[in-house]
Amino acid sequence: QYALLLSYFQYCGSILDSDVPPSVIRFLLLEEQEGDDDELTLQNVLKEQSELARANFAIIRKEAQAVIDLVTKDAIHGSETGKAISFYVLDSLVSIDHEKYFLNQLQSRGILRSCLTDVSNYLSKDMSFSSEFSQRFCTIDAQFSLLLRITHHYGKHGSQILLSMGALQNLSSCSLSGYQKKGSSRLNSNVVKERAGEIDKKWSLTAPVLRIITSFTSLVDSADFLEVKNKIVREIVDFAKQHQSIFNSILRENISGANAFSLERLNMVVSILSKIWAYEENDECSYVQDLFSMMHSLFSLDFGSLNFIQSPNMIENQKSELVLFGICFGLISYLYFLATKKNMRFQISDGDNNKLGQQQPTLQMVSNLLNSVTLALERVGEEKYLLLNKVRDLNELSRKEVDEIIKVCMKQDCISPNDNIRKRRYIAMIDLCCMAGNRDQLITLLLQVAECAITILLVHFHDEACAEDLSSFSDELLPLLERLEHLKEDKVGRNLKLFYRSVSTLKEMTVRSMTM
Repeated sequence: QYALLLSYFQYCGSILDSDVPPSVIRFLLLEEQEGDDDELTLQNVLKEQSELARANFAIIRKEAQAVIDLVTKDAIHGSETGKAISFYVLDSLVSIDHEKYFLNQLQSRGILRSCLTDVSNYLSKDMSFSSEFSQRFCTIDAQFSLLLRITHHYGKHGSQILLSMGALQNLSSCSLSGYQKKGSSRLNSNVVKERAGEIDKKWSLTAPVLRIITSFTSLVDSADFLEVKNKIVREIVDFAKQHQSIFNSILRENISGANAFSLERLNMVVSILSKIWAYEENDECSYVQDLFSMMHSLFSLDFGSLNFIQSPNMIENQKSELVLFGICFGLISYLYFLATKKNMRFQISDGDNNKLGQQQPTLQMVSNLLNSVTLALERVGEEKYLLLNKVRDLNELSRKEVDEIIKVCMKQDCISPNDNIRKRRYIAMIDLCCMAGNRDQLITLLLQVAECAITILLVHFHDEACAEDLSSFSDELLPLLERLEHLKEDKVGRNLKLFYRSVSTLKEMTVRSMTM
């Protein structure tokens, strides 16, 4: 019965939340329409999807009470396998929730508190390497899935609910440092392999913990009262301090050799610290130096040379690139806060700046990142433009060309030699739309990174004490700004009016500095 219910949820989700990103759907719809009907057609599609979502919810709602009673009973009193499946069912129920109906049901039954207690107890235990450990792992993984669904589906409201239940205190009590990989020469190879597998499992649970903490950082900017903001920040700062060894080990990993899992963890740690660590006066954990060191190595990096961006799977490459620039956004956001809120001013280059042998942020470093972002915007905008044109002209492509698209996306297992061209084109279309959506998402992120970098530079040019020394730096910066001015809206797919204005203002100040 649970399998049937989950299949139904999957069916509903595939219709409402298709593999084709909204930005691409918009492009395809507008390509088919003419005149003033463009927006109306798009609104009708969105309205139909909303109505279908509510209809699906209404069907479930009729029997919701009985379903919730059964599922929550199994989630609490069932076998480990039954518990895991039950929590995944609850996860699926939340994913289609409207008006917070299922959220209220889970709260009133204490399911969310129970999840937090269970994961805290599990992660606080010593490594046991028992069969019970493996069985419990599946349940804990499912409970994390439900907690993360709460923060994702309900946004800040969901995060606030978990926070009010003491989620930070529960997660802070977990001994995550015990899950880092360690070896022992006294054990034979079979035991080492077995234990390494168990450690890998527990180590993998650091990711959902960090995701939940990351969701709490969204409440920092939205806190209405200073004392509330301080409370949230202080609790997250305390979490970062209590898990210093985990944070330090993740921050100091070699990015060039990182896999997707390591990159994701790094992105979350940087995201957390960039939101809260600027409020911390005492850097006893050396996080500031770790962040500055990462900026020096990452901002001047040749992104195309990294191993994980040269995978045969094009879609995976795009996802890795998105995460990588997400890390850059976290780092530049931290500098943005230091420059605009704490009035910190940076030296032009490393040669001007050697404070007790410690690395410090520089304007040259910011310029290097802006250059990387500019190159990426030019390339990604062109890629997105070509992908969308391929989607539009897909029916004109030969079978060989269609199969090449499927091969690049590593989706050969989705087709057989007997499949006709219609099915092949459908699979290729979904892949192309997915890639175009990834490119569109990256463009949004790149523009945010560029805006932060430009603002940091503007702050320094506006500061008379800094502006006097920026003449030689301006010579290097000017060509970069001219390239940004020539970004094309049709390729980027954005209204760049405000962005152009910021670039133009910085360019004027750069030219003025060159004449001093």
